[in-house]
Amino acid sequence: MARLFLPLYFGLLFTLYLFLIMLHILNTYLYVDVYNIIDADNFSAEVILLNELEKHISEDKQEHLLQLIAERNKVIIEPISKSAIPPNIRNELTSQDVWVDDEFYDYFKVFSGEQYYRMREDESNELIQLTHKLDNYIVLTLVFMVALCCFIWFFNLHRKLRLIEATVVNISEGELFARVPTKSSLRVGRLNSSLNDMAERLERLLSSHRRLTLSLAHEIRSPLFKMHLYIELLSKIIDKSSQEHFSGLEKQIFVMEEMVEELLQYAQMERAELKLEQKSIEVGDFLALNCENFQQECKSKIHLKIESPCNLIADGSLLSRAIRNLVINADKYGKDNIYITVQKQNKNINIFIEDDGQGIKKENSERVFQPYFRQEVHSDRAGFGLGLSIVKEIVDLHGANILLSNSSYGGAKFTLIFELG
Repeated sequence: MARLFLPLYFGLLFTLYLFLIMLHILNTYLYVDVYNIIDADNFSAEVILLNELEKHISEDKQEHLLQLIAERNKVIIEPISKSAIPPNIRNELTSQDVWVDDEFYDYFKVFSGEQYYRMREDESNELIQLTHKLDNYIVLTLVFMVALCCFIWFFNLHRKLRLIEATVVNISEGELFARVPTKSSLRVGRLNSSLNDMAERLERLLSSHRRLTLSLAHEIRSPLFKMHLYIELLSKIIDKSSQEHFSGLEKQIFVMEEMVEELLQYAQMERAELKLEQKSIEVGDFLALNCENFQQECKSKIHLKIESPCNLIADGSLLSRAIRNLVINADKYGKDNIYITVQKQNKNINIFIEDDGQGIKKENSERVFQPYFRQEVHSDRAGFGLGLSIVKEIVDLHGANILLSNSSYGGAKFTLIFELG
């Protein structure tokens, strides 16, 4: 949040500073500088007076009057030759006696001999120094007041948005009951109430979806069990020629049971209130035991390689389910071999699961973790597109990560990345 407000805050101050500079440039170079004209007219009156007095006073008196004028105007006056005056100002002095602008020097001509002088502000004068200090104080006070007002406004807005950000983060982490305060002092327009309405609708929608999934899965189990029972009874009274059809029917019932089981697993993974039962697991022994069980379900041979013995803090039941889903997926789409490798890299534990099949298309590398997605090339095979979604949910619950890439054996390579506790 600070990255949002700090650039905005300092950007506003820079804009104010830039505005003051542009205002000065516009006033000085693009428009008539009123203050310079007034200064020139005021000093012209003194020049006129000196010209009138020229015939009545001596040269020493003239110089004395010039120094007196310099002292009273808080400037330093010094004579200068006409050739030393910048050409553009020299041309202006042909039609007027005094030239005042925003450069370091101002110029004027006086007396019948057209003597030229230049003058500059007397920086050593106490009043001039005081004026500069006051100007600086005014600018600093202006900037400080603007900065203070902006800081108070931004801080208040930052405090409100932090509450909204925290609520959004909680919702994204599964706490669908999280809501933003709606007190008038904490509201940002209609954003708070709109976000709460969205969260409430989202909570109702997902709760309804989960209830429907669980209800359907549980309700389907009962008729499936009865169908198994009826087929078992019928298989004892029908002739052998019909046994093949009953076997096919029974196989399809097993497929439906597998689908129901995946639905129940996925619904369980989606539950925000699901808590992990984590404990320390010796990865090598854990995988060796599980691979013995997985091998009974797979036609492919499972090869386990432990490159780096290590311990992992995880929920053993959920981790076993995630690896089983990946192994069954590799067995389903691979050919003859499944390779499981454990490797420790820096502060991470990597578990690689690879197969020697055709792999997964690059454009589908992200979609394979979405519910009910199956590649077209494999759409005729068993499966309902929930296995990898369940794996992704389990990995997210552990705060880990899963990556998909191409295997050196020709098929897909899934990498589970866990941080060491």
